[in-house]
Amino acid sequence: MGPPQAARLSAAAELGVVRLIAARNPISRTVLNCLVAGTMSVNGFTLGLQSTGLPFSFTALLGLLSLTGMLIKNGIVLVEEIDIVRRIVKTED
Repeated sequence: MGPPQAARLSAAAELGVVRLIAARNPISRTVLNCLVAGTMSVNGFTLGLQSTGLPFSFTALLGLLSLTGMLIKNGIVLVEEIDIVRRIVKTED
């Protein structure tokens, strides 16, 4: 698989993730925050592999998927908790 194929596959996967997140949480801010976190994790992952000189292997792919998944999940939970606290504070006032 060459770089153009990998780029197309990566873009398709990211679009699929965004669609899944948007289907689960219709709040566009949540989707945007999670997408930014996922993109930043991929950038950090790439920088780490290039700086160490290690190859992109199957285990590296598993690590990237795990890292991105955890960041997206944590972003969704954080935004939902912030919304809950905002609603509680709003009802108290």
